[in-house]
Amino acid sequence: MEQIGKIRQSTGDTLAELIERGRIMEQENCIFCKIANGEIPSSTIYEDMDFRVFLDLNPATRGHALLVPKKHFADLFELEDELAKKAIILAK
Repeated sequence: MEQIGKIRQSTGDTLAELIERGRIMEQENCIFCKIANGEIPSSTIYEDMDFRVFLDLNPATRGHALLVPKKHFADLFELEDELAKKAIILAK
C-alpha cells in the first residue's frame, strides 16, 4: 500500500482513477497484482507505466524473469493489442 500512496502523491489521482487508468492493478486476490502494486516485494529489473518485470523466485534458468502488466487481465487473450505488442518488445 505504501507504493500506491507514492503513486497517488506523484500523480494527484484518486485510487479509483489509478485503477481506471491501469496505473495499478485492482484484483485483490491476484498475487501478480500485489507484486505489480509493490504490496509484495520483488526483485524488479524493469518498470514503466504499463509493466513490471521481476526475477522469478523459483527460476527455471539463470535470469528467469516475469513480465507482468500493471492492469489486471485474467489471461493472455484479454490483453489489449497495443499492450501485447509492447510486451513482446520488452520480452526480447
